[in-house]
Parts: sequence; structure tokens; C-alpha cells
Amino acid sequence: FDNDLFVSYKTYLEAKKCFSIKISRGKIDYNFLNFKDFYSPQECEKSVGGGRMQAYNHLGKEGIILTLSNDSRPVVDEKPQSDKSIFGKTIFIDLAEKKAMIFSKGHRVAQGLFVDREKNIILSTEHGPRGGDEINKIEFNKNYGWPLASYGEQYTFKYGDTPYFKKSHENEGLEEPIFAFVPSVGISELIKIDNDFSQHFFKDNY
Repeated sequence: FDNDLFVSYKTYLEAKKCFSIKISRGKIDYNFLNFKDFYSPQECEKSVGGGRMQAYNHLGKEGIILTLSNDSRPVVDEKPQSDKSIFGKTIFIDLAEKKAMIFSKGHRVAQGLFVDREKNIILSTEHGPRGGDEINKIEFNKNYGWPLASYGEQYTFKYGDTPYFKKSHENEGLEEPIFAFVPSVGISELIKIDNDFSQHFFKDNY
């Protein structure tokens, strides 16, 4: 963005003996890249996932949309629903002010993030538990349900047992995924197919 290169990566916080995500920023230079810290949250976990990021304009402010997951994968973890935690969230970071805010919550293990700036659409993909991989349309201040609702199940689930997670997100006041895969497919990234890909097919397809 604006001749700057942004890199997200997992980092180990020695003092806390746990991992977090960091974003570094450096001017593009073909001789030497000098990276400086841009976003360095101090909250950490035994294992983290996500770190997917895309450029995004929120209310006229250029910034970064970033996914953050607690990847130790407990069946139930309160952090995706807690406004005091960055994990289980998409975060918006204002490029000018370097201020971070929770953009959406209730995510499990984010795998992919795609921003269609032309249509102002954010699409994310995430792994569900034993089924229930999701494609979500991410909107500001929305709650996508984890761990209250999921089309997947606990890993100890035996068929015939009462489902542990609520199935209807909507009935709980939560956002339904665009699509949930049952069983899981091990979902990864989404891409948008260029409209010039075919004369006859795949217009506005992802």
C-alpha cells in the first residue's frame, strides 16, 4: 500500500512464553527492506492461527483487515465472544493512526480472507469443529457465533447424542454463514475469478 510492504507473522513473546501475531511495515526497496513494527498486540496464546490480512477502507479510512485465531482449538473457548480479547476476531487497523478495533467476532480458526474493494465485500473462510467449515460475509459489528453455534460437533460427539452447539445461528441472534460444509472440506482461501476468464461463464464468481 502506497509503496509500503506489510507482512504478518507469528511471533513468540519470551516474557509470557506464548505466541501472538505481529505486522511489520517497510518501504519497498530492491536493495534492502527495513521493516519496523506496525501492530504488536501483547495478548498471546499457546498457539495462534490466522494472520490473514487485506487492504480495506472502513468509513473513509484506509486500513488493514486482519484475522486472529486461538489455534490451540479447545472445543469451547470464551475469547471469540469476549470484547476484551483479540482472538476469534477480525480486526481493523487504521493505517494513519495505527489504531486497532474489533471489526467482527465469533470466529473459530480463520483460514482465508478476501476483500472485493469494488463491491465492498469481505469474505472469510474458517474451519469448524468436526464439520461446519464456513464461508462468511463479514460485516462490521456482527457476531458469527463461535462457540455458541456451529454446524460442526465436538470431537467427542457420538451419533445419537444431543448436539452440543446450536445449529441455527439466526435463532440465537447471530450471523448465519453463507455456506457451511458438513462434513468439513478443510477449507482454505477464496479467490475471485476475473470476469475475463470466460466469455460465457463465471461472471462475479468467487
